[in-house]
Amino acid sequence: MYNQTYYKVIDDNSTTNKDTSRNKMEVRHITGNKFTDIVCTCTLDYGEPTGQASFDNTTNFNGDYVFDELGLKSWEGTENGATNKLLTHVIFHPVQKSLNRLIQIDYTLRIQSLTTFTETSSTALSTSNTVSGTTAGGNTGY
Repeated sequence: MYNQTYYKVIDDNSTTNKDTSRNKMEVRHITGNKFTDIVCTCTLDYGEPTGQASFDNTTNFNGDYVFDELGLKSWEGTENGATNKLLTHVIFHPVQKSLNRLIQIDYTLRIQSLTTFTETSSTALSTSNTVSGTTAGGNTGY
């Protein structure tokens, strides 16, 4: 991520996740399938992040909260530490986050076996990730 300006924890077990019903991960698996989907949901509410513009009418796509990429990072002991590994990354047309806009991101990861395996038992997947956003411009984020 080339200019991270905001991140949000979507781990149900984290004390920093204040809304586990709208910021969460769900494991979806059907017995017999060679894949499992992990649906990561992250909601940026009207009042977050702090410091955003009041309305989504910018002509400057270099602002702090004009997002054009996002990614999922691993949990490595801290929420947004230097050792957290980037797991996925996507780039898209810039979207401005402003006070008059709620944005919900549903990010689906499909984990698939490339070989034949026998499913013996179902176990819950326990993983922690953060959704990170970056801006289109050269402004310094954190």
